[in-house]
Amino acid sequence: MQTMIFAVREINQRQDLLPNLSLGYHIRDSGDDIPVSVKRSLLLVNGQPERGSGQSCEDTQKQPSPVIVGEASSGVSMAVLRTLGSFKIPLVSYFASCSCLSNKREFPAFMRTMPSDLFQIKALVKLVHYFQWTWVGVIGVDTDYARFAIQLFLKESERFNICPAYVRIYPVALTQDAAEEIVNILKSSSATVIINFSVDSYLHGILKECRRQNITHLQWIASEAWATSKVLWEDFDDLLKGTLGFAIRRADIPHLGSYLRRVNISVAQMSNFLSEFWEETFHCRLNGSLNTHVHGEGVQNWPPCNGSESLDDVYTLYSDVSQLRVSYNVYKAVYLIAHALHDMSTCVPGKGPFQNGTCGSLYQILPWQLLHYMKQTNFTTLGEEVRFDDNGDPIASYDLMNWQKGSDGSLQLVRVGFYDASLEDNKDLLIDEPAIMWHRGEKTIYCGFLYSPHLLSSIHNRRTDQYRWNSTNKMGLLFVSEFPAPPVSHPPVSAAARLIGLLQDGCSLERYVEEFELVYVTNWPDACLNALFLEGLDESTIRFDEPADHLSLDDTIHLILYLNGFKFIEKVPELACNSRPIPPETRAAWPVRPSPSFSACPSRQLFPCVLPDPQLSAGSRRPKRRRKTKPAKSPEFSAPVQPKSPEFSASVQPKFAEFPAAEPAPVPLGLLIEFEGKNWTPRARSSLSRARSSRRRRARPNRR
Repeated sequence: MQTMIFAVREINQRQDLLPNLSLGYHIRDSGDDIPVSVKRSLLLVNGQPERGSGQSCEDTQKQPSPVIVGEASSGVSMAVLRTLGSFKIPLVSYFASCSCLSNKREFPAFMRTMPSDLFQIKALVKLVHYFQWTWVGVIGVDTDYARFAIQLFLKESERFNICPAYVRIYPVALTQDAAEEIVNILKSSSATVIINFSVDSYLHGILKECRRQNITHLQWIASEAWATSKVLWEDFDDLLKGTLGFAIRRADIPHLGSYLRRVNISVAQMSNFLSEFWEETFHCRLNGSLNTHVHGEGVQNWPPCNGSESLDDVYTLYSDVSQLRVSYNVYKAVYLIAHALHDMSTCVPGKGPFQNGTCGSLYQILPWQLLHYMKQTNFTTLGEEVRFDDNGDPIASYDLMNWQKGSDGSLQLVRVGFYDASLEDNKDLLIDEPAIMWHRGEKTIYCGFLYSPHLLSSIHNRRTDQYRWNSTNKMGLLFVSEFPAPPVSHPPVSAAARLIGLLQDGCSLERYVEEFELVYVTNWPDACLNALFLEGLDESTIRFDEPADHLSLDDTIHLILYLNGFKFIEKVPELACNSRPIPPETRAAWPVRPSPSFSACPSRQLFPCVLPDPQLSAGSRRPKRRRKTKPAKSPEFSAPVQPKSPEFSASVQPKFAEFPAAEPAPVPLGLLIEFEGKNWTPRARSSLSRARSSRRRRARPNRR
């Protein structure tokens, strides 16, 4: 908010930009709430005060805002755009990054100075691939931002053979049970690299639970929403040391720091926003305070402010200008509007962009005309060339930030690389590895398995222990450093190689069965498929002797499921095989429970196996597709689904006032913000919302 006011005043003092026109502004608090945001955005574009606000009659004559700067949240922005879209009133966001907002058919009046998540995801995937992390955990808060980002990540990661160990969406209002559930997944998984899509405040509960369970070994990868946030460091520095994340571009805005520190007690008393900030910073009460938000019982006992308080004596995030990233986006949004208005003011009649060469009107600014000029605007500010693509998105560039601990224990955000989407594909990511401080403070060597290419000596060998001994005897140990050589492109793993690498170890029987749907892109005989399927099972899961060769894979799978307690099997084949004694409970099959994973169980990417040529094998045929079976009851797991945001229709037609041509009035910019100083407690969702969000799509293996 203060950065916007600073930018407006700076532009009004310039002689080379809008010399004959002044900018003004109206500011409304959105509260990060959709109904409130829609209501107050309509007030901005109508120029009317809120009823019951106690404002004078003069306030009803305010000029409406032909453009709004806001909102920070993608979900709120979508709702406001659906309301104002039919009026073609531009909305310029400084922090909404959801790729869904690039859809110009749905959001034609949207522009932003924040890069789309599409570019952030490409940067994150390349980062993970660079360090050869092929097994990562993915979590995110239940918002449009996180859901769309996770969907993009899962799709992009397929190109680099990166497998998600699990995908988990956690609620905005995080309960203790939900925190324990997700942390238990983090604890039990073998993946130690965790990518989190959320803002800092939503991550607090999860980190608190990690601390309680003493989970300190995770390497966190931050989305841009919290990649430079300092509010988590004081409580969780030991957990977050070494965090990596891409942050939006920063800049040094001259004189902004001194402008912010000019706020004193008299200035604070005139603003609802600043009065709350002042009282929370100095723990005192202003005389006639406008602050109606009480945070805790002790607030009432604060002494009155005496006027000696100064921002020069305390450290606050408000006056910290070392990481101007979101603020820089606000600054660029104001300059975008100013340059568009400047282009309108310098338009030559007869050579304008509208019908018959007409120019845009400055004395009754029409939003749709301003939007046209904004989409055509390119400008340079603080040494950066600001350009926009056809979707109204800026050209993306990110700084790769590393969370390091200073000598005094403070958080040092160190730039260790960058990603520039405008560069060539193999030059867009640059990483300074020696500058990185890792979570454990030193290079850690990971031990993994490297399977040497060889033939299965006997694919029909039923002894699981012997199979494992043979495989282990022929495998070597591969030590992978956290600082590997530059990425090496790997050829895609074929369905055949993936099938041969499957084992049930570490996943449920049901998920292992699902993986075998890959057989439908092969052309192997049933004898080989049966042997391959049985080869990957635990010894305790197989409760019958080797079936006859004439049985299909479907029959074998159905029998295994039936013998392991799956009562949903519709028909069990009559097989000529002897039942084995049921093993004791300690050796029972893996519990039939879907893992909290978006992908299937880990595939051991082994080697091409020489199988009988299906063209030469007698009785070779393509196996029939199994009928999809469904357990009677199995625990649900989270997977990203496409959210639906509620639609809003405008109930008020904006009226744009006319002004005399001789003396143009200042052009007011609307600002719709979420005031971060307030303690916005997330409201519990309705039972209907919870019921809808509990429906999860069943994860299926990707088939091409």
